[in-house]
Parts: sequence; C-alpha cells; structure tokens
Amino acid sequence: MARTCHATAGWATWTIIALSYALVVGMTGPVNARLPKPRPSQRVYRSRLIPKLYNMAHCTDRHHFFHIRNVSTTMDRFGGDVLDVLFNLNGTAKLLSSIKFSLQRCTGGASQCEHVNTWTWSTGICDLMMTKHMAWSYMVERIHPPIKCPFQMGSYTSPNLTLDLDMVDKAMPRSNIEKHVWLSECQTFDENKNLFACFKWTTEARRVRVKEGGYQMG
Repeated sequence: MARTCHATAGWATWTIIALSYALVVGMTGPVNARLPKPRPSQRVYRSRLIPKLYNMAHCTDRHHFFHIRNVSTTMDRFGGDVLDVLFNLNGTAKLLSSIKFSLQRCTGGASQCEHVNTWTWSTGICDLMMTKHMAWSYMVERIHPPIKCPFQMGSYTSPNLTLDLDMVDKAMPRSNIEKHVWLSECQTFDENKNLFACFKWTTEARRVRVKEGGYQMG
C-alpha cells in the first residue's frame, strides 16, 4: 500500500509539472506568434545638391592684377567638384573698397542666358572678408600664404574650393537651381576704386541620393 501511495504521489507530481508546462506554453505560444518578425536594417536616403564647376578663369577683357595660373579638379565623396587654384597677385592694394558679384541664369547650356542680379558690398570689406563662419570663410582661411589687407604681390594657392549648393538652394528656394547653368563673375576694387581682381566660373547643380544611416524605417 505504501508503494502504491508513493507511486501515485509521484505520478501526480509529474502530471502537475506537465500540465503547468503545457499551460505556460499555451499562454505564451499565441503571444509569440503575434509578435512581428524583426525587419532587416534599411538604409535611409536623402537628396543633396552637388556642384560641377567649369571654366574658372580670370577676366581677360579688363585690366586688373589677378591672374589664375592653374586649376585642377577632383571630386569629394558625394561626387561634387573640388578645385585647387594657383594664382598670382601682380599688384598691391591697401584695402578693398567694394566687391561686386554678378549672376546669370542659362538654359540650353550657356547659349541662352539672362541676368539674375548684381550684388555690391562696400562697407568694411577687409574686416568682412576675415569674419569667421561666413559663406566664404572656408575658402579665405585656406589660401596660402594667408591673404588679407593690405594685399601683397606674390603667388598664392587656394586648395579645396567648392560650393555649398544646399545653402544656396535654401537662400533661393524658387530658383530651380538644378535646372539651369549659372555664370558667375566676381570683381574687387582697391582703395582708389580701380579694378583689382576679376574672375569668373560656371556652375551646374546635380541632385544625388546620399545614405543617411542604417536605422530602421517604419
């Protein structure tokens, strides 16, 4: 009788364990079945504008003291053009009295162009040129030897020149910048208001997709 009771108690114990396990599996099984399968990480893309820069040259139809000797072009990691420019200053200037920047918008290449605007700055140009965190600061800070008022004759290098077209696009939101070719000309004038430097270039904007990161999209 004792053995029978012991055996009965043992079977009861195992039966309770089995039923408990079945109950747990029965409760958690449907929940696990409803959980979504993990998605693989997806790349998120955004678009940005990159510059293609052509025909960087000094003006040849006017007398001035700025002469570009060489321009070499490479590309950044997004495919935008980056220029290394070697130039000479063949005269001196105590200061710059004004800067004039002209912009033309062209369609069909550079065959049909219209004048967009001419901007002129004439106050504190020397200080403005050396101001930090401005659109031109990156370019000015990398000119070697350092260039500042008063300007000295000599040879200079300006490496890694490029344009932030996303910034331009925000400043000119309705310009459809990537649908046109843009002709730019920059002139600077010395303390006697004589032309000191003049150069021009052509810009095209191209929109590319850029990988933003590896986080999961909804």
